[in-house]
Amino acid sequence: MDDIRHHIPERPARFIDQLRYHIRSVGLSYPTEQTYVYWVKHFIYFHNKQHPKDLGARHIKAFLSHLAINRHCAVATQKVALNALIYLYRRFFGLALEDASTRFKAIAGGL
Repeated sequence: MDDIRHHIPERPARFIDQLRYHIRSVGLSYPTEQTYVYWVKHFIYFHNKQHPKDLGARHIKAFLSHLAINRHCAVATQKVALNALIYLYRRFFGLALEDASTRFKAIAGGL
């Protein structure tokens, strides 16, 4: 990953740039920004480039299951991916996810 932050316009049009702008505006670190953007992009591509606002808890569950079963990701990796998606839905979109941290415990090996 690059050590230099991407330039983002004041009013970004692209979804990923809007997410980056939001992450920066709340003061999260650059490595956190890179990690969250990485997992959100993978989530979007996993669901055939559907906008995340059109997806929900069952889509998150399918993605986490894919990470665990098909990609053999470690529990810690699954937790990071889940945290990125929780940030996306709760902080960025302002939506509730039926207490995602407990709902996805079994998938991510007992968060």
